[in-house]
Amino acid sequence: MSAAELSKQYFDNLKPGALDPVYRNGIRYNRVGNTEGDLRAVAEAHQSDLINTPQGQMYYKQMLQRAGGDPALAQQMFKDMIVAANIDKTLRPTETVDPYSL
Repeated sequence: MSAAELSKQYFDNLKPGALDPVYRNGIRYNRVGNTEGDLRAVAEAHQSDLINTPQGQMYYKQMLQRAGGDPALAQQMFKDMIVAANIDKTLRPTETVDPYSL
């Protein structure tokens, strides 16, 4: 099972939030989507749940080995892996013309 499959249930229902607007040709576009920070928040909130699965334990043990036995570093590496596996959820925010900018 990949890290994306392991964490799928926590990221599939991630709702897009407001992002900074962009301006093109004097027109303001409102954007909604998710940032890497949003992904990190989900990974942080569900880290224990993810690690406590059989597949999560396998990944965590690998991270612990790579971290030289440092549990804090292994947990950070685990979160980074989960975020990287779901990074596609941050691409292509939805843009709409802000009607007040016209």
